[in-house]
Amino acid sequence: MVRAAAGDLYVAIYQQNSLYEINPAGTQSTVASGFNQPLAVAVDATGTVFIGQTFNGEVKKVTNGVVSTLTTLPGSFPELAIGRLGHLFATQRAAGTIVEITSNNGTQSTYASGFKEPDGLAFDKNGNLFVAENGYGGNVSIISKTTPGGVRTTFASGFYNAEGLAFDPAGNLYLAETGHSTIYKFTPDGTKTLFTSAIPLVRNLAFDAAGNLFVSGGGGSNAIYKVTPSGSVSVFKSGIAANGIAFEPPLGQPVNIATRMSVQTGENVLIGGFIIAGGGGKSVVIRGIGPSLTAAGVPNALQDPIIELHYPSGAVVTNDNWQDTQGSAIQATGLAPKDSRESAFSYNLSPGNYTVVLKGKNNTTGIGLIEVYDYDPGAISKLANISTRGLVGTGDNVMIGGFILGANGARVIVRAIGPSLTQAGIAGALSDTKLSLQNVNGTELAANDDWQDTQKAEIQATGVPPSNSLESAIVATVPNGNYTAIVSGYQGATGVGLVEVYNLQ
Repeated sequence: MVRAAAGDLYVAIYQQNSLYEINPAGTQSTVASGFNQPLAVAVDATGTVFIGQTFNGEVKKVTNGVVSTLTTLPGSFPELAIGRLGHLFATQRAAGTIVEITSNNGTQSTYASGFKEPDGLAFDKNGNLFVAENGYGGNVSIISKTTPGGVRTTFASGFYNAEGLAFDPAGNLYLAETGHSTIYKFTPDGTKTLFTSAIPLVRNLAFDAAGNLFVSGGGGSNAIYKVTPSGSVSVFKSGIAANGIAFEPPLGQPVNIATRMSVQTGENVLIGGFIIAGGGGKSVVIRGIGPSLTAAGVPNALQDPIIELHYPSGAVVTNDNWQDTQGSAIQATGLAPKDSRESAFSYNLSPGNYTVVLKGKNNTTGIGLIEVYDYDPGAISKLANISTRGLVGTGDNVMIGGFILGANGARVIVRAIGPSLTQAGIAGALSDTKLSLQNVNGTELAANDDWQDTQKAEIQATGVPPSNSLESAIVATVPNGNYTAIVSGYQGATGVGLVEVYNLQ
């Protein structure tokens, strides 16, 4: 079995019933075989590959080279895309619907309907769904746009066999018009330009991280083409009759971060920070949770949280009850809080440093939770660093920081900071920290009291060792999954502490 790396291209080979991967140098390997007329390919942020089959409408799932049937779409020629929450989306051509599929168990639900022979599909950074529709006949194929709230409009029209769709890192949409062997570029406002007409029978499109467009050529061309952002065309791989193509997303990208702890008043509210790194925007949902923690068995939950988002520019936005301002947009992400008193934002944020403050309405106190969800894991930008500061107590009131890695093989450093906060002007800083890193099953993977005791050389090599010898740190390489960092005080000490997770990749 060969598993593609970030930047490698997955290719569905119709005639050979196989899935290939091709690295940037053009070296080709077989990942899996035994399909039945594979048509489309999609890859999620965990590195799982999905194949849409022409013959029977089955959607196959390839995990570490092992092929299984995820679900079946009868009478369909499923084209595929990864959308919100990492879920898989597929076309049902005859039924004129787009189906949302939960990738772990194949559960289906109709996401949108009323299309005429939907073919290519792609999501933009704001969660809008774009679909190439070919059921209008002649030269009148269209591209439709459906918002997360379900409002559908015609984005562009007048095409002859509109097929592949893809967004570049800057948010421009590209269309493969197979009937005229042309590729068009659309800016977000809908302005259309001819990108290239130098590729015969263009079919499917995929962008790499550098903004180069890769195109599978149909008919007798039997090649995959590479088009630079300036429009220069070259043959990337010849002698290969490719259908669907998709790139492996970047590895080690966090898709969710969260911190739970006792929320007090003044300097002891819950303060979370995160960094968005890379080019382009990042679509996130930020939640302030309190009342619904009671149902999860957490005692003394904060009953009415308020969250503030502080931008790099210094601007601040506030939310008390999530339904007050962005109710429909938050619901459309599938991440709406369970209690109407809880708080949330849904934004596409530019790269930079952000702070989230969680406090109780009217200075109430209790255990609260800050969460930041990345529901656009395919974007070039990423959540690169998270940190949370607050009052570290004992028992249920220790600091609990969680993070989910959406792809294999992330290398992280987790830090528990206390004494050095005093030099930053923080009163009542935790005098001596302890740190435990646990997996989703609660199994402790590593623990540390004083960072120089165990991994001193590794921690120094990261360039971000704690500045005080009584602080804690752990360097670990971990697979995709859910992790928890628990910060407590040595020998039951309490005080203001800080937990940080850095993505070292």
